[in-house]
Amino acid sequence: MLIDTSAWVQHLRSHDAEVERLIAVAAARGHVDVAGELAMGSPPGAVRIRDRVLALPCVPEVGPIELMRSAEGLGLPGRGIGWIDAGLLVACHEARCPISIYTRDRRMAEVAISIGVAVHAAREGGTN
Repeated sequence: MLIDTSAWVQHLRSHDAEVERLIAVAAARGHVDVAGELAMGSPPGAVRIRDRVLALPCVPEVGPIELMRSAEGLGLPGRGIGWIDAGLLVACHEARCPISIYTRDRRMAEVAISIGVAVHAAREGGTN
């Protein structure tokens, strides 16, 4: 399960038990673009979290040409998500084994579901 930037930021702001649970059960996956977005942020602990993301098994990146083609084919342009989010969704969508996403971004979740990428919901007790 790919933990996206919004979930990591939420985890930085107020501990998200679901992020920790996913890591503990070896279900968490990272992505270099998520690590990059975190590295560009300034919240306390961002560098530590960036390194934690990079230490996880990573979802393979999608090259820019493939991303443009896939995003267009999936109808992602004009849906209210950016290039990085599109890359994450295409990476999950095109993976050999299904990869779901854990996000705290409502628009990202809506678009993910619309293209067939499962969205993970926090278990009870997790931070919302």
